[in-house]
Amino acid sequence: MNYSLMVFAAALAASLATGFLAKASEVKRFPPRARILSGLACGFILALAASLSVETAVLFYGIAVGVLIAGKIDVPAHYAALAGGLAGVLAFGFPLAHGELVLVAGVALVAFFDEKAHDFVTKKLKRGRKTNVLLKLFEFVARNRLFLEIFAVACAALAGALLFLAALLAFDAGYAVAVRLQKKVK
Repeated sequence: MNYSLMVFAAALAASLATGFLAKASEVKRFPPRARILSGLACGFILALAASLSVETAVLFYGIAVGVLIAGKIDVPAHYAALAGGLAGVLAFGFPLAHGELVLVAGVALVAFFDEKAHDFVTKKLKRGRKTNVLLKLFEFVARNRLFLEIFAVACAALAGALLFLAALLAFDAGYAVAVRLQKKVK
């Protein structure tokens, strides 16, 4: 196995773990300490994933900034994730140069829009109303939080950023596994 394939595999594994822990930190049935530890581990592993490549750094730091600006860091487990992320940056370093921070800002903007659009369609729009096809498409994408995924597909297609897309999909898969397990926890 060559170095780049090992980095790719490690980034995917860390992304999967980050997605799982992100959701686990929000499971209300878990004791508060378990949620805080999940958040701490999530942030630390996120920083590890970000340290493995520029693509994962842009993705995860962009998501973190977008979620922070959207006001979604609002419970102790989220604060623990921030602390874990900062500890991870100290442990693994910050792999981005100044020019790449513009890309982080772009991802942060899309992540922010993803969060706000989801809030809008879940809290403000009434289901069952008459709408046109474009509004229905927007509602579907926003309700399922797919703006970042669409952005990742575009980045992969236009810039060859395959790890960017693969890491996001691995994160989503980890999150989905945690959602399924959450339903089984009593």
